[in-house]
Amino acid sequence: ARIGGEEAVEAAIRLLNTDDDDGLQGLGLRVLATIGGQRATDFVIAQLKTGQRTARRQAAKALSFAQMPDDTAIPPLLAALEDSDSDVRMAAGWGLVSKAAPSTFPALIQLLQDPDASVRGEAIMMVTDLADTEIGTPLIRLAYDPERAVQLRAIQALGERREPRASANLLALLTRSQGDDGLANTLIVALGQLQAREALEPLGQLLKSGCLPPTTRLQAVLALGEIAAAVAGSTTSEQQPETSGLEPAEVDPIDILSGLVDDDDLQVGQAALFALSRIGGEQAHATLMRVLRGDMPEPACDAGDTEPAVMFPTSTLEAIQAASAAETKPDGDPLDRRNRLRCDAARIIRDLDFPQAQPLLHRLARDSAPQLRCEALLALDRDGDGDAVMAIIAQGIGGVSREVRLAALQALSQLQPDHVTPLLLEQLAVEPDPLVKQRLIETTGRLGDGRATACLMATLDDDDRHVQRAALKALAGLADRFAIAAVRPFLFAHGGALWQDALTTLQDLKDPEIEAFLLDSLTKPEQEEYHWIAIAALAAM
Repeated sequence: ARIGGEEAVEAAIRLLNTDDDDGLQGLGLRVLATIGGQRATDFVIAQLKTGQRTARRQAAKALSFAQMPDDTAIPPLLAALEDSDSDVRMAAGWGLVSKAAPSTFPALIQLLQDPDASVRGEAIMMVTDLADTEIGTPLIRLAYDPERAVQLRAIQALGERREPRASANLLALLTRSQGDDGLANTLIVALGQLQAREALEPLGQLLKSGCLPPTTRLQAVLALGEIAAAVAGSTTSEQQPETSGLEPAEVDPIDILSGLVDDDDLQVGQAALFALSRIGGEQAHATLMRVLRGDMPEPACDAGDTEPAVMFPTSTLEAIQAASAAETKPDGDPLDRRNRLRCDAARIIRDLDFPQAQPLLHRLARDSAPQLRCEALLALDRDGDGDAVMAIIAQGIGGVSREVRLAALQALSQLQPDHVTPLLLEQLAVEPDPLVKQRLIETTGRLGDGRATACLMATLDDDDRHVQRAALKALAGLADRFAIAAVRPFLFAHGGALWQDALTTLQDLKDPEIEAFLLDSLTKPEQEEYHWIAIAALAAM
């Protein structure tokens, strides 16, 4: 049968009428819905209306795939929302979601009142992203649903939709959630997403109570920071430059967060530190400086004595995790809690206009634990005292620790080539570590300074293949044709291990004689073992 033709449609219908295999039914109905046409569409719709339970469900799913020029699929899908089978109702609902027709929104919202809890839960996911202002009220009702899974999903949806009318209800539920950490966590996350100003006091009081488990404490810190940052951002234009923008209140979020930086749970401390950086203001900056100096008490218990907080998805979580990427020392031993937070503070300051921190960063970049020294190097203000910064970075480039040298190199790459190239070349001549040497070469190549050509050509003789490849690529970037003669032999060096890299470099350098060089090599019997390379290179050109 012709693909998509009438014969194919009839063949599919005959097969579906004689074989009740679930998988085959689903595939066949999807094929018919995709082919379209009156006969195929009528059959799928008929199955949705009068077929067996499995056929009805598969037909509803199939109509989600239907590419119809009009709204032919919508009326039968709407009717299927009244089906006696909950799976059919769910499939019909998702089918309507796929049509994205505003006319179907009221029916989808009505599905939130379905007697079956599984349908209500699915319906919440169906409507969460719909642009309909009428969804808020039924979702708020479902926040009190007797089925726990439905209740939690409704609360999550209210937070994701940032439904402002929900804050009072969520706060009321929070006061009754003692002993139910799962419900409390979900409510707190939603309040943070809502950025509900009225939640500042209750969340602050919860944190001050000191009786929350680590996971709930973490969520409360994240939410408090989210709300306080939003409030500060909305009012700071009316404040003096050095204020946070938060009005005085019975519970001061900045004061609470500053204290929670010293929490026994590291993740709670990290979240509090990040939240303070978003809020800003003198007290927040003072806490950042305190942490950067290491003025923190030892935790009341060892990290192994408590369960770490479980991370729930929030709008700030990714940033906190990114700010905590380096959690081990170069030798593999875990960083202690104090130094982890100091590293976090340095990373945060890197993105702030905070010149008061520069003197301390200068000192830490010269002499501190390797990981902290790395973060301090990367946080140095390139627009400040250029000579001092250059001297600190130069000291780091020649440091003992590989991690420090790499961090210094990253910091150096952001400076002007005139000042950077001599230092790079000097270190490249003495660098023993292949990885650092590779990064030195890559940085030199990106700067595009012609003074580096001779030094890069010398590194072609390095024992490390990665270093040689980096040098070939860097020479191509410099576009100095003086390097052509040095690169050609690498077509055949090391048994041809680098011939593709060498060929690319020669092509980038626009070697006018590369083809003649390769053809000539084919005429030399003493180079017979490399003839395959010449042939492959000529074929690749």
